[in-house]
Amino acid sequence: MDGSTSAFQLTSGEARDDSPRWSPDGRALAFLSDRAERGTKALYRIAVDGGEAIPLVKRRKKGIENFECDGGPQSSYTIFAMEPDANDAPADGVLALAEPRGVGPGVHEPVCAVGLRHVPGTQQMVIGVAEGLTTRLEWLEPSTGVRETLHVFPEGDIGPFAVGMRDGVPVVAAVQSAGDKPPELYVGRPGRLLSVSDHHAALARYIFGTQEPFYWTAPDGLALDGLLIRPPDASAGPLPTVVLVHGGPYERWSNGFHLSPWDWAQWIALHGYAVLLPNCRGGMGHGHSFAALVRGDVGGADYGDIMAAVDVAITLGIADPEHLGIGGWSQGGFMTAWALTQTDRFKAGVMGAGVSDWGMLMMTSDLPSFEATLGGTRPWDGPGAAPFRSPFTDLLCKKRSDTTTHLAWQG
Repeated sequence: MDGSTSAFQLTSGEARDDSPRWSPDGRALAFLSDRAERGTKALYRIAVDGGEAIPLVKRRKKGIENFECDGGPQSSYTIFAMEPDANDAPADGVLALAEPRGVGPGVHEPVCAVGLRHVPGTQQMVIGVAEGLTTRLEWLEPSTGVRETLHVFPEGDIGPFAVGMRDGVPVVAAVQSAGDKPPELYVGRPGRLLSVSDHHAALARYIFGTQEPFYWTAPDGLALDGLLIRPPDASAGPLPTVVLVHGGPYERWSNGFHLSPWDWAQWIALHGYAVLLPNCRGGMGHGHSFAALVRGDVGGADYGDIMAAVDVAITLGIADPEHLGIGGWSQGGFMTAWALTQTDRFKAGVMGAGVSDWGMLMMTSDLPSFEATLGGTRPWDGPGAAPFRSPFTDLLCKKRSDTTTHLAWQG
């Protein structure tokens, strides 16, 4: 550049360009853009003196979530986190080097990457690794893929984080929370972080529900995990229970604090209910194969996982079978509506931003290929799973079951 401090425009058009990162030599920017496919972000590079935006990854991907650039004086590379091709979705984030060579958690590991940060002044990266109900921070050596644990928070969970160096020693800043501790910012040496914020002081007067891990086995033998939150003053007997299903489906319930507009667990517990938060198949924290089990089968075995968790909670004397409710947001909203068309065990359900009609979702979504992967087919493909795994269609069929009228799909 010529040293001028005036701003000038590098990209144009209708695409959404965001998340710029400087190249190590300062001569280019890497950025995310959906210019190739609306709603699906890919990684591009553009020189700071202008020119054409060059794609850094030519293979079509479901979308890149986040990335970092780094390199020494004699080298320059881009490390980024992405999700696999829609035909493999849902699955774990993949850390890749340039075009692309895996250097992070692989598809055969029972973990996934959930965050990525470059450590200034070094050639190292730090990644968040989700495993089961917990998240830990790991060093990642980009050239070899070697990983080493940096920081863990066993009694809770880790959210957004950053890592720097001070006098040759790493310093971690991370948002951390636990079952009875709302999220706050913690800073310090790995393993010895201290709280430096008090954003949730207004919640200090509340005694929150007691949160504990909950484990069970699916009908096909798959080992599963989740959480159970009991009311603060819970009695010994079976309790009225609400099942909360997470979104995604590639999300999970972790050991962190559960109280947000789309996560109502503690709010419900404070009103006297036990809350069961099952991590059914299709979510994160157990690897690619676990996540891909819902491909073309939403509302199938994952629904069976949830009902098996309910059965175990009843058998253990936790849940009252006569006082059960269910709710969730997004994918959890779909599962709520689907459950209410499959069983009369739930007395009430709250569906938040859920899917009632997979076919309509595929025709209107900004990620039609991804939704088709989950639903199993597309409406214009003819007969298939999508129309008949929809709560709306299933309910309509049941209402007409006492007549000779049936729904048919016209190709």
